[in-house]
Amino acid sequence: MKNASLFRFILLFLIISGCAQQVYRPTPLPFETAVRVMTEHLFSQVSEDSVFVLDPVIDADTGEVTGTSRKIAELMEQEVQQKTSKFTLQELNQQNLASASYVLTVRSF
Repeated sequence: MKNASLFRFILLFLIISGCAQQVYRPTPLPFETAVRVMTEHLFSQVSEDSVFVLDPVIDADTGEVTGTSRKIAELMEQEVQQKTSKFTLQELNQQNLASASYVLTVRSF
């Protein structure tokens, strides 16, 4: 009787665990690759000629634009120039903001 109960438990466990969904955990991309892929996916969603203004990440302590933000902007600009000529990526200032179709901002979580 004890063996039959153990057998049922193991069988039930195997059935339930076989039905469990596997958690998809994507492999993280290297920084530059991730920015380029993100840029390509973002700009593929826009069909018309557009002007984009990039809102930089500012260090809360110093008020300076971070090096990472500068690198993201540089990589995005390279990607846009290589892939298409219908988009313009500009830095954030009053004049560019007034003519921008979109404002891109990077958030950290």
